[in-house]
Amino acid sequence: MSSLRFFTGDANGLLKSIALPLNSPTDDVAPRQLLLAGNPPLAKEREVQRLAWNSETKQLVVARANMSVEVLSVTDEDPELERGKGVTVETVLQYTEDRPSSSAKGDAFVGLDQLSNNILTCTSSGLLRFQPTLSASSISTPTLLSLSSRLSELRLSPNQASFAYGGNEVDLSLWDVERAGQGAPTEGASGAPGDEGLTGKEAKKLRKAKAQELLWGEVWRAKNLPNDSLSLRVPIHITSLAYLSASLAPAQATLVTGNANGSVRLYDTRAARRPVGVWDKIVREGSVRRVEKGAGEHEVFVCDDRSNLFTVDTRNGNVLGNHKGLAGSISSLASTSRTASAPSYLASASLDRFVRLHTAPSAPVKAGQNATTKGETLCKVFVKSQPTAIVWDGVVPKPVAAGTAKRGRDADAAEEGEDESEGELDEVFEGMGEVVGREMEVRRKDDGRRVRPKRR
Repeated sequence: MSSLRFFTGDANGLLKSIALPLNSPTDDVAPRQLLLAGNPPLAKEREVQRLAWNSETKQLVVARANMSVEVLSVTDEDPELERGKGVTVETVLQYTEDRPSSSAKGDAFVGLDQLSNNILTCTSSGLLRFQPTLSASSISTPTLLSLSSRLSELRLSPNQASFAYGGNEVDLSLWDVERAGQGAPTEGASGAPGDEGLTGKEAKKLRKAKAQELLWGEVWRAKNLPNDSLSLRVPIHITSLAYLSASLAPAQATLVTGNANGSVRLYDTRAARRPVGVWDKIVREGSVRRVEKGAGEHEVFVCDDRSNLFTVDTRNGNVLGNHKGLAGSISSLASTSRTASAPSYLASASLDRFVRLHTAPSAPVKAGQNATTKGETLCKVFVKSQPTAIVWDGVVPKPVAAGTAKRGRDADAAEEGEDESEGELDEVFEGMGEVVGREMEVRRKDDGRRVRPKRR
């Protein structure tokens, strides 16, 4: 059976391996979920906030609400892609990050990824950490960097050359991973000119120029939109971001952000500091909760804080499709890759405690055309507690004959359903007696119901 496997973490701190079939689920073929070994007792403070998966090393990185980070090695007991029947989990590395007392309350992980020799983590207070993973027996000294506070999300580029972050009154910023991993320099600030002896206007101009300067390791910073029609400043509140493309040069990338006012913005660092696309009519009510790049070149998934999931064409901001059947707000998304033999899929983890597998509509060849296919929900599985994070294991399933098995099972199920329903109706009618004429009127009078007089 062809299936896709995802790893999920929930609000109670549990980790699960979920195998979702690509065909329509039946009694014999159903989604399988397996609780990973070594899970602690249910605890709210061990809520899983972020997950990261490394397909090469087969390691799962977990960031929890109590600021602990775990690196788990996952091995399948059945190597023939019947995943979900047996998984062996071994703890490779485990440590707890120190938090300043001022930011301990309400601090959460907003970024997590695994580099070649480091674990990259970032908290909402702006504490960036490069934790070496060369030695599993002892915890090596990490490299720390202080970023802006009130962050919402930090993402690593696909080629691991740069990372980007944004947040509440923190505009999109792009950083060089190599320079940031070396740490900020300890000297050089003493030679900077101060504002002593300057007039008020000169000091204000100097402070404004300093605010525009890039920080150590920062290679690009976005610029806010112009004031609105009432000459009011447009607030900055990025809730989610995703890389669409990235080059080997850290300063060259294309990114998309979701914002608290419901707008989706497209940035091309090679073109301008301001967004090259602003789309305000995708999410009409509420804010954008998550954005995720699709497998196609011009596809991005956008979900709001209600229960809507959209597929958007990044060339013009048109909505290619809206996935139906969602009853809760989506907390995390995981997109699969697209190959010549297998289409792309999308997995969503929702607050209604369901994990769903969706088909992803393909973007048209030319911008402005309608999508060639529509997205639909293939299957879903109930996970008992609210899932907070989901990642794909990166294994491309075997190709499935398009629609043949599904149509055969649907036809069989329909025939069986018709036969069963007809048999049940026959039994009901056989057990009923025949009531006609005067006897019907007597029964109605005994029941106290009104009898319509006969017409003459």
